[in-house]
Amino acid sequence: MVSFSFYFQNKMKRYRIVDEWGEPYHTWYNSIHLRDVAECVFCLWDCGDCLWDSEKDSWLTDEEIVSKIYRDLKNWIRDFIFVVEEGDEPFRPESGEIGVYGGDWNWHNFSKEDILRYAKGRRDLWPYDEDIMVEFVRSKWFDCKCLSEILDEFSMLDYKNELFDYLNNIIWYKTYNELVEIIQEWFKEEKWIEYDWDGSCELASEFIDLKEIYDLDYN
Repeated sequence: MVSFSFYFQNKMKRYRIVDEWGEPYHTWYNSIHLRDVAECVFCLWDCGDCLWDSEKDSWLTDEEIVSKIYRDLKNWIRDFIFVVEEGDEPFRPESGEIGVYGGDWNWHNFSKEDILRYAKGRRDLWPYDEDIMVEFVRSKWFDCKCLSEILDEFSMLDYKNELFDYLNNIIWYKTYNELVEIIQEWFKEEKWIEYDWDGSCELASEFIDLKEIYDLDYN
């Protein structure tokens, strides 16, 4: 049975604010609370371009205005000059220029907090070392992929099919030991783990039987 906490984590929404050109404001990336988003919208609000009837609401306090924005957000009103976008996973910075709206100063696209919060909503990622997972994601900053795609690569959920697809394109090995070493290298390069010799031998034998490879040198 799926626990409530798992269901909630998977359903958690992320919000960000973008300008009229669709450029994100980095400071307000990946908020998970609409109340925080409402406060950010209020901070960015240009008083010369009223978002509501100024005569009617002219006596509202700052807190009352924030509450009004918050109610509008909950009612799916998302265009406040600065548009509020919603996603099922952390947003990736889209600005290619460092320093624009905060920019990508660290040369990666997701904060550690965003990575781990998202990963905890996926059962296939729970067993992994958090620091290694974060470093793996950040190593892919140049791939222009969303977080779910990067963590799909990191996950061991479908590792055997990934490995065998890779081995199908490798034809230069002549010995059983070379095949085992290729398997170990694949785990090291693609999954960032050290896979032991015995486990790699089991996978090599399974691949050999599956592909009916009978001409390997076992000496």
